[in-house]
Amino acid sequence: MFNVKIENDKNIVKYISLIRKYDSKPNIADIKNKILNNEYVLEYDVYASYDAYDDLYEIDRGELFRQFLDKLMSVGAKITIYEDDEEISLEQLDNRFQTFKEIEEEVREDIDRETEFS
Repeated sequence: MFNVKIENDKNIVKYISLIRKYDSKPNIADIKNKILNNEYVLEYDVYASYDAYDDLYEIDRGELFRQFLDKLMSVGAKITIYEDDEEISLEQLDNRFQTFKEIEEEVREDIDRETEFS
């Protein structure tokens, strides 16, 4: 599970607007309070986010989450990323996502090998 905190500053309205575009579930007041109280504002669970629809249309939720973090930072957000409540860098997040992709590819290759007809 990856979580993100956003440092409170004068651009909080921009951050709230972007977060609501990314995920319409949380309400504006909750997002604002989480930023003001230095709580996790965003979360991404690699395993809970799987959807067969994503595979069918080749949607990478991890990549979308990562792009969203870039968008937040591009408007000035200072973010802190956590993995299981331990602070990690953006580079470490990227490495984790790359590892997940490599494992996924290896699993697909194993399945393909096991299902080949000789």
